[in-house]
Amino acid sequence: MLETSQRRTGAAASPWCFDGSAAGPSCNTCSRYAQGAWVQTEKPPLYRLTSSLLTVRAGVSISNRSTHHYGNCADQHERRHGGRSSIPEREWRPTGCRLEQFERERACATLRSVGRSLLIVGDSTTGQLFLSISMMLGATLGRNRDKKSVLNDVTASACNDTVRISFVRRDLLLFAMHQHEIGQVRRCNPRFRELIGTSLYPRRASIADAVVLSTGHHHPAVQEQLGRSADAFFTRSLNHTLQSIARLRAARGKPPASLVVLGATLPVPHCTRYSQPIDLAEYLAADAGERRVRYGNSWRRITRLNWVASTLARAAGASYLAVDELSARRPDAAMAQAAAAAEPTSEAAKRVPDCLHYCQPGPTDAWSNLLLNLLASWQRGGLRLPAAAGDGFFGVEADKWVSMRGAGLHLERSSQRSADKAPSLTKEWWWPFGNCSRTREKRATELDVTRRGGGGAGRGS
Repeated sequence: MLETSQRRTGAAASPWCFDGSAAGPSCNTCSRYAQGAWVQTEKPPLYRLTSSLLTVRAGVSISNRSTHHYGNCADQHERRHGGRSSIPEREWRPTGCRLEQFERERACATLRSVGRSLLIVGDSTTGQLFLSISMMLGATLGRNRDKKSVLNDVTASACNDTVRISFVRRDLLLFAMHQHEIGQVRRCNPRFRELIGTSLYPRRASIADAVVLSTGHHHPAVQEQLGRSADAFFTRSLNHTLQSIARLRAARGKPPASLVVLGATLPVPHCTRYSQPIDLAEYLAADAGERRVRYGNSWRRITRLNWVASTLARAAGASYLAVDELSARRPDAAMAQAAAAAEPTSEAAKRVPDCLHYCQPGPTDAWSNLLLNLLASWQRGGLRLPAAAGDGFFGVEADKWVSMRGAGLHLERSSQRSADKAPSLTKEWWWPFGNCSRTREKRATELDVTRRGGGGAGRGS
């Protein structure tokens, strides 16, 4: 990786952000890097994400104007500036510790040492992390499981096929071993059909060198739909996911720290008002001053959910990456900026601006670099992960890994027998999807009482 900022300036070297001590283990839950600034650089973009790459190579169904085309920001800037993108490149520089800046060959060497196989699970913002790290590594994208506009189960081959990556879309981060558990959630509410994928991933979670789980942004919406019956769901479900995956990995000799929890980002209301990074005081003012922004109530719950996730990660011995404070400073890089540049103001005003997803290249690349720095700390600490039986992710032929739709699913076939013996989530007392008709009636009563009593904040904008 490139020289650190301390070396360039000749200043005394700060400790590595994820190193515990000179002789101790890596600090897998440290967030020393959260204090710092977004600094503009003169570096060229790390990659270019085109709609044709996603449609032809990954097999998804999007157009140049699609809301899921995260490279559209660069497209719009090039269109406005005569074929030259004017989007400034920015990198996150912490003030109290060192991060290695990204350099592809060094990153590949780190991954070959401690992360030849990487599983990433989460929502659409986590899918952006998959795209980010894959593009930064110059990977060949595999074929998405379905020809849809969103990634749901897709692979990538990086570093001359010495590193393989698999992404599974699971908005609720539910660790299901049975398809009937997924079916029960999907039947519970029409909105939930969009919040849970159908791909199972227990074997991939057990054999991958490193697993990244992101809590995402959809749990608050589920809590709003289910009311008090969902109070325990996030905590209990996430704890079940972490403990279940940790047990599967322990049985294969994988250390608990090789399970990484990525906290959710903090969207900024009315992000199109900003053209530069902001500080946290400005973020708080924006959040406090916009009480009727659509999704605003859900976004305000993310801080507590991140605290719960970090606490459960530490309890499970997992690593935790906090990106909330970093993300709260970057409304200027939200996807809504591309829509505002592409459409007349009158048309753009009719749409709900996408202040949740980021332009790519963009801030998500900083999350990828944090992950690579965490893995580098494992490498410096001498961590060695046992090889997976049957070569794990490399048990699939190289050409099939990137040519078959949903190639990662082929790794799950041998796990069905053990899944049949696993207890069903539907038997857990905190499972809120068992009697959805009754739950919906109860929630309707709660909302009616709230409205008549004049309480509660609406979600409308």
